[in-house]
Amino acid sequence: AGDRAADESKGASTGKPMLRVDVHTHILPKEWPSLKDKYGYGGFIRLEHHCEGRAKMFKDDGTFFREIEDNCWSPVRRIKDMNPKGVDVHVLSTVPV
Repeated sequence: AGDRAADESKGASTGKPMLRVDVHTHILPKEWPSLKDKYGYGGFIRLEHHCEGRAKMFKDDGTFFREIEDNCWSPVRRIKDMNPKGVDVHVLSTVPV
């Protein structure tokens, strides 16, 4: 029957190692301008960096949305997170504007 893990890590027809792809990865810029000011209407998120490697996301009405880490904007951190999981490639998804 063979080694299932070894079989799954190689392409069935080529025998070459298959890439492990994370198909839905969000990214944000580290510094985010006020999009409400830029576009003249609300509904956007703003970032507030409050300590090294972390930022709070707020709706433009001041309501807290969630806290994020620097893996959202740091390529070095992103790669560091990918390696232990065996992820080779990320498909990047930006936030809607």
